[in-house]
Amino acid sequence: MKKHVHFAVLWIWTERLRIARYVITGFSAVAIDASVYFFATRALHLNVYAANFLSVLAGGSFAFISNKLWSFQSQGNTLRQSRRFLGLFIFNYVFQQWGFYVAIRYLHAYDLLAKVLLIGLMVSWNFLIYKYWVYAVE
Repeated sequence: MKKHVHFAVLWIWTERLRIARYVITGFSAVAIDASVYFFATRALHLNVYAANFLSVLAGGSFAFISNKLWSFQSQGNTLRQSRRFLGLFIFNYVFQQWGFYVAIRYLHAYDLLAKVLLIGLMVSWNFLIYKYWVYAVE
């Protein structure tokens, strides 16, 4: 067990700059996502699910470009990476829409809080998938 903890701490230490960039990119993508959602629902009076689609699309597009160029500094095949990102994006979108629906409809959660919590959950698995699959050099 000690060996695994030591390995994990060492791995995090060696990836600290990439993790920091990923977190900054993530917060920026969340800010874009939340801003578009807030504007679409409050100013444009769009349905929450339509607004969520637009906001996720805006935040996701920013995340792909900034993670490719800055966080992971990937020189790999952009077409292959964009297809992989799109696959993960679709999974995350379906997960988020389902979670968003459950949180609002059955848990009566505040929409913005539900959105932020779901995004935080997805961020936890996305770093590893980005590093080892989406932006991995093959």
